[in-house]
Amino acid sequence: MKTEYLSYDEQRKIAEDLYNLTDSLEACDRLEKDYGIQIRPGRSVELNSFARALDKTKFLNVDVEKAISKHSGRPLRLRDL
Repeated sequence: MKTEYLSYDEQRKIAEDLYNLTDSLEACDRLEKDYGIQIRPGRSVELNSFARALDKTKFLNVDVEKAISKHSGRPLRLRDL
């Protein structure tokens, strides 16, 4: 199975959607402060590991799945991870 990655921009946009903010930097800061999930400039992360980290947050699974699918273009089901 091919490993898929999320770019820095995709991660930022996902955080933005989850927090319902228009400022992606603030969303990234809140994600790190609330859950310890770091989004660093220029760094891609593995799609499945990022999704698993978001699965452990207060966000609804359906919202996480929608945000990831919307910005990565790849459908994802958290319960299948």
